Amino acid sequence: MSDDNSTTPAPGEPQHPVPPAAAPEYLQQGAGTPLPPESHAPARLGGRKGVLIGGAVVGGLALAGAGAWAAVTLAGGGPQPTESLPADTLAFMSIDLDPSAGQKIEAMKMLNKFPSFDEEFGIDPSDDLRKVLFDKALESEPCDGLTFDDDIEPWIGDRAAIAAVSTSDGKPAPVVVLQVSDDAKAEDGLGALMACGEGDNGGFVIQDGWAVVAEDEETAKAVADDAAESSLEADDDYQRWMDEVGDAGFVSMYAAPDSLQSLYDSMGELSADELSAMDLGGSISDFKGMAGTVRFNDGALEMAVATATAAGLDEGTAAGELAASLPEDTAGAISFSVPEGWLEQAADRIAEIDGGTTGAELLDQLSQETGLDLPADFETVTGEAISLSVSADIDVDALSNSGDMSELPAGLKIKGDAEAIQEVLDKLTAQMGPDAELFTVEGDGDMVALSPNDDYRSALLGDGGLGDSASFSGAVPEGSDSSMVVFVNFDAGDGWLDKLVEDDPEMADNVEPLDSLGMSGWVDGDTAHVVFKLTTD
Repeated sequence: MSDDNSTTPAPGEPQHPVPPAAAPEYLQQGAGTPLPPESHAPARLGGRKGVLIGGAVVGGLALAGAGAWAAVTLAGGGPQPTESLPADTLAFMSIDLDPSAGQKIEAMKMLNKFPSFDEEFGIDPSDDLRKVLFDKALESEPCDGLTFDDDIEPWIGDRAAIAAVSTSDGKPAPVVVLQVSDDAKAEDGLGALMACGEGDNGGFVIQDGWAVVAEDEETAKAVADDAAESSLEADDDYQRWMDEVGDAGFVSMYAAPDSLQSLYDSMGELSADELSAMDLGGSISDFKGMAGTVRFNDGALEMAVATATAAGLDEGTAAGELAASLPEDTAGAISFSVPEGWLEQAADRIAEIDGGTTGAELLDQLSQETGLDLPADFETVTGEAISLSVSADIDVDALSNSGDMSELPAGLKIKGDAEAIQEVLDKLTAQMGPDAELFTVEGDGDMVALSPNDDYRSALLGDGGLGDSASFSGAVPEGSDSSMVVFVNFDAGDGWLDKLVEDDPEMADNVEPLDSLGMSGWVDGDTAHVVFKLTTD
């Protein structure tokens, strides 16, 4: 489990992996080469369900915990699955089952706030997560006579990954990589696990502390051989994107630059139109790779993703500034910057998928139907950034019964030329008749507010101070510097979420700990970052 020489952050402090005082143990160069026949040669065994790992049993052992079970693990030091995967691996997701004691405690402090988690799993930081996960998997896929203590614990390590690798026929193949502590015992244990499955034969290779499991022994051996020559750990693209993500978490994810293209090329059974729709005008071939991690950070659950900047993505911070200026009692908001030429680009892509027309022709048709001058009027009315928000004062029942939209405390806030925006909106309201009340506007200088509710519209025009609230800053770490923000305050007002589920006591108990949910996206050079964060009280 955890190295006794490692430094453990105190509960409540940022939980970042700290290397042990002693040098970490790394696989030697050449790890993954085939073992000689007298040692542990590739095994050929029966039993396959998807990727052959003893049916759902090993699959559950290695990765089924990536949902609820992943939430109690954090990355540590030492050998990583990427050392046993080839450099041309298309995609992978890894999980670490041996976090430091301090990190386990921090995870448990958060997760045990939810009664359903405590009742379902009933664990504490001293439990062996590998055993609990394995036993849970056996509940759904029993295997007579198989136990963790006798068949798994003697050889299973603390790390696992599932990956898609390139094959000679050009189609991605799934593999599972498991860290092992005893090669000979691992061969026996994996053999027993795979005997539980049904179907065609499969195979695995065990060498230098890792088991590579695939659909057949030929694929497993090829993966091990390729990793020996050049591993994913040393790949430039992998290193770049993982560095961009920042501190590693308990789950790591990576997609290579050619991963989407490989998947796309393998779908030959789809029609040309279906493939064109998937490609979205060349977005697949333009993909440059991405990485992500899921981690506990300052008492919150956080997922960070980094990828190449999409063409035309705005690098400004107008959306973040707009979101931060919303009323402090905001229950939910979406705010985004609008890149120049965005509508034209979207129309061009739609036209390319649809065929038979051009983006300009589509915009001309929309102009005739709406009475607007597109794309010019669109760029005017959306300004630099636009936000949609709703106050915690909203009374859904009252609105449903009365139908009076003037009671709706929701609206749009736009950063742009107020006078020019009003002129465009006048074109719309002239055609809307009674529905025009939805677009009742107030504006001043470079800010415009639209809402059917007079009080809320006035509140939108002011600097409401949402950015200074603890809920916002905790859930949206890059708030005012973002080009995209999503925010939900579960405790806003008198606790709107609690009221929403008050008729379901069990649900009410499980949502009570929630504080806020946020997403922030920003651009740094040629890299786009997105962070999702869930905080608790």
